[in-house]
Amino acid sequence: MIEGQIATPLWGDLISVVLGSLLLVATSCGGDADSIGRGDARPDAAASGSPDAAGPGVDAGAGEVLPDAAPPDAGSPAPDGGPTGPTIESVETSDGFTQVRQGESVELVITGAGLDGVTRVAVGEIAATLSEQAAGEVKASLSVPHATAPGPRDITVSGPAGSYTAPSAIEVTPYVVAPSAPSGGHGTFQSPMSLCSAEVATSQRGDTILLLAGQHLCRFPIDLARGGQVIQGEGEGTTIVGGADGRFGGFRLVRPLPFPARTTFRDLTIDARSRDDGAIRLADGGALSVERVTILSSVISLGECPICRTTTEVTDSTFLDGGIVATGDAQIQIRDSIITGEGIRTNGGRLQVTGTTFDGCSTGVALQSGGDGRVGLRGEITSSTFTDCETGLMLERGDLVIADTTIRGIFPLASDRGVFVTGGDLEARGVTIAGHWRSGIEALLNSDDVLTASTLTLADLTIEGGQYGVRLHGEAIRGGLRMSSSSVRDQTVAAVSLAIAGIDTYDLRGGNQLSVVSGVALDDAIVAPMFITPIEAAGIALNGRPMSDAGLQRGPIDRSPDFRIVDPQRSIQF
Repeated sequence: MIEGQIATPLWGDLISVVLGSLLLVATSCGGDADSIGRGDARPDAAASGSPDAAGPGVDAGAGEVLPDAAPPDAGSPAPDGGPTGPTIESVETSDGFTQVRQGESVELVITGAGLDGVTRVAVGEIAATLSEQAAGEVKASLSVPHATAPGPRDITVSGPAGSYTAPSAIEVTPYVVAPSAPSGGHGTFQSPMSLCSAEVATSQRGDTILLLAGQHLCRFPIDLARGGQVIQGEGEGTTIVGGADGRFGGFRLVRPLPFPARTTFRDLTIDARSRDDGAIRLADGGALSVERVTILSSVISLGECPICRTTTEVTDSTFLDGGIVATGDAQIQIRDSIITGEGIRTNGGRLQVTGTTFDGCSTGVALQSGGDGRVGLRGEITSSTFTDCETGLMLERGDLVIADTTIRGIFPLASDRGVFVTGGDLEARGVTIAGHWRSGIEALLNSDDVLTASTLTLADLTIEGGQYGVRLHGEAIRGGLRMSSSSVRDQTVAAVSLAIAGIDTYDLRGGNQLSVVSGVALDDAIVAPMFITPIEAAGIALNGRPMSDAGLQRGPIDRSPDFRIVDPQRSIQF
């Protein structure tokens, strides 16, 4: 019993010593008893009276528990007193601007702290190239690609010690052109350039040339290289391009091949006053858009290359004493515009006109016979108005369709015609033609071009006044006239005059009404014994009298003012 009583305290002391040693080992490893079991190696946040015992996140003097230290922010000192991350105080170009335009190369000057360790400078999505470097300043070369979208860009500097971003520190601008810009401008809002500056010609596909409000005076042509730019004004009555004497050399796109891009003109006035080169010249092919543009005393010139294709769209624009002149394969669309003076002349490709007014033109639209005969030619005129044009439309070759359109003459002119055909096929429906001194629709096929063929298909027409309503005369080997559901009235010589030799078809069936003030309503005035083509006119009314019971009428016969036939070999079948 004595031995047992003595042994117990000894074993207790030994156990206490062992446990104390284990706790000491655990504490020196940075954990507690629980942490050993979890494998958690984080320092204990318990207070310690010894400064040496204080770990990260512990205030050794006061024993205050702080949050765990986060990774150093950009520009903040490292917790162990190591290198400081970079910071930015200011960013500008070497000549003191914070804007740079599309396609421009500049030197950026970045000031701040901790910049000596910077290895990369980025302006938004664009990487700059370091050129000089110190702790308080970095210089970098920046080249803005052409077609870069305008807008502010963040500046980011980065290196081993961290990175720093200055938001919206640099702005990319279009080519900014001001009327009173001094020479040497960069072409930004802070430093605009002149329209006559050679830098304008450095613009490329995807760039925007922004013409600020005012009158831009420049007598020289503006070359746009291969095209693809947007030439943007601040309004037709606000941005005016023209020379000091009212002349301007025009915008030229001379060599847009081999991969032409669309060039757009928008919201400005061009006062060129020159018909030689044109306000806009697209010489060798390419694509052009004209939106809300006024062109004074000049034309848009398209395609001097007969094998090149030009594509042009004109919308909500005005040509005062001007128009469009096209050669070769020209694809032209015009919508909701006004054209006076020159009108439209084209000899190849396709012309589509919708909702457009032609006023005071010598010829409103001419589909001409010149150019490469291999290039097809087709014109479509819909929902448009021709007023006071000497000739509303002229068709020399190809196909012309006119629909839902008014062609009206105001002043009597010596050769005043609504539609004049010398070759090609005409289709007209829902058209009103009035007020012309000579003829509403006239087809003249000359004997020196006897192979010319024309087929006129007319429906739902109203033709008022003039000497002739519909007049066909000349010579041709083939062709024809088909007219239905039309009213031709108040002429002084003939409502319909058929004086053309060699035509295949005269078909006037289908409810036509012809009436005259004087002369004859239906006149077959040709003598052509070699070509006997009868006139089919069932259901026609002449001067208000239906001819359904007249039967077959052979010439020569004169039933004026209703009808007459001169040639004894010809006939009218009512």
